[in-house]
Amino acid sequence: MGLERKLLPSKAKGKEYEVLLGGQKLYVRTLEYEDGRLGEIFIDAHNSAEMRSLLGCFALSVSLGLQHEVPLEDYVEFFVSTRSKQQGQVSGDPDIKSATSILDYVFRRLGADYLGRKDLLQSCK
Repeated sequence: MGLERKLLPSKAKGKEYEVLLGGQKLYVRTLEYEDGRLGEIFIDAHNSAEMRSLLGCFALSVSLGLQHEVPLEDYVEFFVSTRSKQQGQVSGDPDIKSATSILDYVFRRLGADYLGRKDLLQSCK
């Protein structure tokens, strides 16, 4: 028997991000436990239906991992700096200027917001 899944409260708070990555719209939403820990993510991009489906399934698998106490740090370390065809300048986020993939952007933002990882930011301040 595996670890017990910790469900989110029915009225969970969270954050929303809407950016352009390499000219493509990207939406990221989060839901948090009452103590502010990340518990669920949603990723949507205005790409092909297949890409949207894959991103949704990926977000679901990360969310299940978080709900089974896989540390966010593990995801951040693994996915920051990953590369894909969807990369480039980021607009709409004052702290992240470019990303090497959708996952690079997502986990830079989550690492900064939920882990205090300011080293992942690229702000010009």
